[in-house]
Amino acid sequence: MRVTYDEALDIQFSTVNVKGETLRSANGGFVTITQDMHATGSITPEQLEHLADRAQSICFTHNTLKYGVKLVTVIHLNEEEAFRRVNEPLVARE
Repeated sequence: MRVTYDEALDIQFSTVNVKGETLRSANGGFVTITQDMHATGSITPEQLEHLADRAQSICFTHNTLKYGVKLVTVIHLNEEEAFRRVNEPLVARE
C-alpha cells in the first residue's frame, strides 16, 4: 500500500484477496465486494484507521465502486483481524 511508505508506518502487506457476492437474477450484479488484506507489523488501531482512510481516498477502484455497491475492507495484522469497515453505497441500488 503506497500510503505506508509516505507515512513511514511499521506495517508490511503480503496478500490481498478480493471476493464478490452477487445478486443472481435479472439485472443482478455485485452486491458486496470484500477486500481482505493481510499484513505484519506494529501499528495502533488509530494508525490503522488513518491508513485505511488515506488508502481509500486515493484508490481509483474504491472511488469508482463506492457509488454502487457495499464495499467491505478487512485488514489482518499479524494473522488477527484488526480492522473492518463497511461502506454502504452512496447511491442506492434501484
